Amino acid sequence: GRVRFGPGTGVDSIMPVVSDLLQMHEDFLEGLNSAFRDISTANTDISSVVASFAPRFAIYKLFVSGFDRSQQILASLMRNNKPFVKLLAQCEDQIRSTTSGSHSLASFLIRPIQRLPRYRLLLQEVLKHTAKDRKDHTALEKALDVILQLNDSVNAKQAEASARDRVIEVSKLLDGLPDSDHLVQPARLVIAEGDFEFSDDGGEEWNNKHLILFSDILLVTSISAKKTALGNRLKFVAWVLLKQLTVPYINEDARKITVDFRKATFDSLAIKFNSASELTTWGNHMSKVCLAKEVSQSTDNNVENVRVGWLDKQSGGSLKQWQKRW
Repeated sequence: GRVRFGPGTGVDSIMPVVSDLLQMHEDFLEGLNSAFRDISTANTDISSVVASFAPRFAIYKLFVSGFDRSQQILASLMRNNKPFVKLLAQCEDQIRSTTSGSHSLASFLIRPIQRLPRYRLLLQEVLKHTAKDRKDHTALEKALDVILQLNDSVNAKQAEASARDRVIEVSKLLDGLPDSDHLVQPARLVIAEGDFEFSDDGGEEWNNKHLILFSDILLVTSISAKKTALGNRLKFVAWVLLKQLTVPYINEDARKITVDFRKATFDSLAIKFNSASELTTWGNHMSKVCLAKEVSQSTDNNVENVRVGWLDKQSGGSLKQWQKRW
């Protein structure tokens, strides 16, 4: 059937400012070609071309800023719009028949982010072979400085995009999460993950679990033997809102973190890490969230509004009873 897009889910939303990027690159290529038409000319000068285009490279910030949103829209269309999925598959098959390499729309969307570092390498190489007494050396240095600053900004956005993409991957790998709990949230990122010893009874008994630290929750899983293209499937065990935990106690000698629940009688949670760097990463993030977030208070003073997994104390049952599902 005909592909129909809802409000805010059209091509411009999936590929923000792509037409502007294309125009900028076409102009840039023409400028470089003009500068190198007579490569034997001693006055061949690309510094003016690069310097004049460096401010236009700022359009990458707009592309990267909209990248997360475009990925969410694409993921939603892939789940809910069958005509779009069919059309996309046809387009990818057509491209595959004429070109090599990756042919997915996602791989094309990431290419503009990969382009900017190549300009950095190009300018660095040109500078290396440009005498300092040439008139264009200073202009090239200024252009390179602009590119370096843009690269730093793009790298930060790219790291955030990867962390957001991992949330989507985990949601696809995770079995047993109740339908009422949606792992993918607009502001949620994966901070770190790994296989660690985990205790839910204050350290009396330890079990190997695959733990995933998100920006706002701690997810406890078990690794399944079932494999997919994204990796082994994960079995849901528990998740806990970080803001409901106390500031973690960090034992550097034992490479262990222990946390308590702020407003509940549940036992402490404890994690043993494999390295000091893992301990630092997890400890720093958990401390930051626990210190920054205020515990949400219920309007009913008799209710402790503590969210643990999909059970809370209001609905009855203790964590121990719930743990029988693990």
